[in-house]
Amino acid sequence: MRTFLFRLTLLAVTILLSSEKIKAADGCYITSGVAEPRIYYIPINGVPSPPRFFSDAIFYRLSYPPGSNASTEYAIQTGTPNVTPFRCYAGYSGSGSTTHSGNYRLNGTPISFRTVYCPLDDYLPHLMVVVSCLGFIAISKRG
Repeated sequence: MRTFLFRLTLLAVTILLSSEKIKAADGCYITSGVAEPRIYYIPINGVPSPPRFFSDAIFYRLSYPPGSNASTEYAIQTGTPNVTPFRCYAGYSGSGSTTHSGNYRLNGTPISFRTVYCPLDDYLPHLMVVVSCLGFIAISKRG
């Protein structure tokens, strides 16, 4: 029974610490013309699939910014940027065809990514409660 309880607790702790909001997606990895590397991920309506044209309204950072907390999302690259001749574009100028690359301000490479929350430090109180409970159970069984 003790081994079963230990394994069950270990499984619960593992799930608690490894649970993260995962959204796999494709986007446009932009490094030039922006303050820091970023991924634009909202495709422009009516573009071909896979998307090559993206809105520049919202983006993900590739690392968490200073002062972030557990509700801050950032992107983790899941593959290498596509280095084929395909390019992707963001920042539609507002005039002309939405499927013509010349009508966009930024260009980059297609990329696959997922998002996670940061940082792990926000989970330490939960971990402390679980470890404290396990310690209490272990001490009470011995006494």
